[in-house]
Amino acid sequence: MIRIFSLFFVLSTLISCHQNENSAIEKNELTEVDTNPEAPSFFPLGNFIKGQIVDIKNSGINPIKITTINNLPDTSWINVEAFEKIFGEFYSPFIDSTSLQPFFIENKFFDQTLNAITLTYTSVGKVPDSIPWKYWNIYIEPETNKITRIFMVKSLSIDRTRQLTWIPGVSAKAVTISPNGAEDEINIKWSYK
Repeated sequence: MIRIFSLFFVLSTLISCHQNENSAIEKNELTEVDTNPEAPSFFPLGNFIKGQIVDIKNSGINPIKITTINNLPDTSWINVEAFEKIFGEFYSPFIDSTSLQPFFIENKFFDQTLNAITLTYTSVGKVPDSIPWKYWNIYIEPETNKITRIFMVKSLSIDRTRQLTWIPGVSAKAVTISPNGAEDEINIKWSYK
């Protein structure tokens, strides 16, 4: 009987030691994963907008541009040759992880009021003068994972900003804001959906 009890005790001890060892290994693996996090990667917004411009060109549609200054609208068609100049302000300076990651942070959350997953990019500390972007938001339809809207704000001077809105496949809008309110507004409309 003593032999059986001794054998049982030895086996229990060995099993217990083995389980503690596995537990320690698992903890070390978790620690290693946590201590080496990957750098966050921004949504490639500059490339996305450039791709949208290529889609507009390939659709054969000439967008209509409505410029409003002092509440007076002026309408014109945009030729393909003018696309880079007109649409350039929506991606220039280029928004990508490589150049902006040291200065901006990405936050993700689900906005129930908009029924959208929102990616918000805000500055962390002082941003160089060569980067006029103040912040930008990307809204994503949660069921389809398609971008429904992009909102960007860039600084033009100390007291003037440019608010840029891009609705994929539909339109783009640029509004200059000064202390006196909106100075001008440009609406560009197309639709290839």
